[in-house]
Amino acid sequence: MKIKVKKMRNLILLVILILFTALISGCSLFSRKYEKLVSENAIISSIDKEALILENTNGDIRIHKSSDSLINIKVEKTVYLKKSELDDNIDWININIDSSGKIVKVTIDIIREIRFFNLKAGGSTDIDVYVPENLFVSIESTNASAEFDKIKNDVKIKITNGKVKAENITGNMEAYLTNGKIYAAPDSGKDCNLKITNGNVYLDISGKTTGNFDISVTNGKIDAGSVKFDSIEEKQKNYLKAKIGETTNRITVKVTNGKIKLSEDDKKNNED
Repeated sequence: MKIKVKKMRNLILLVILILFTALISGCSLFSRKYEKLVSENAIISSIDKEALILENTNGDIRIHKSSDSLINIKVEKTVYLKKSELDDNIDWININIDSSGKIVKVTIDIIREIRFFNLKAGGSTDIDVYVPENLFVSIESTNASAEFDKIKNDVKIKITNGKVKAENITGNMEAYLTNGKIYAAPDSGKDCNLKITNGNVYLDISGKTTGNFDISVTNGKIDAGSVKFDSIEEKQKNYLKAKIGETTNRITVKVTNGKIKLSEDDKKNNED
């Protein structure tokens, strides 16, 4: 009983301390916040380089085709500040680059806002990367949404929580997610390897994707819809091995908990 009384007393003291802090700060925690867009840009030569590794990013990542031999990284973040803070010179974004070898390694550090009573704390971050076709692209992130805009690069994506939209990749692709979704339209003649622990995979084959399909779900199901395969070696609720066309490329999808849906209409996939 004494322990419970002591815990209650400590809780009351904590509440009083928080209220006292708010009062002596002139109630600034509750003051109006203003949007401010901050940005940072970095340009790197890809001459004699083989790969680009982008790490430690939180936010939306969009990969585009570069029009020249330069890697162009543009980062934008929306922050919410008091009016008196709008002109403060704060390095909200730091783009750290190591290009000493064949691999260009980029780490993006972003200051996260912490405002106890501000519901808009954290803001949003957008990252656009323009990459020459000759580079292998690797993305690693904790929380992110990755999207690709008509690129021919080989790519590897590793995200803990997020989403991948890979409809315009004409190179080999690997994507590994712990929690999230993948929307993919595999290219004919290229390998595609997708793996999710918890989440769903949507494959748009639109009558033009060929390859050897090896698809499995541990806990969940596979929905092949009306997709017509040239041959089916094995088909079960949670396993499908089939083929379309005469190409030797492999389309491998593995989900631990979730579902895999195949469709010849990407609009149906995006509705789920």
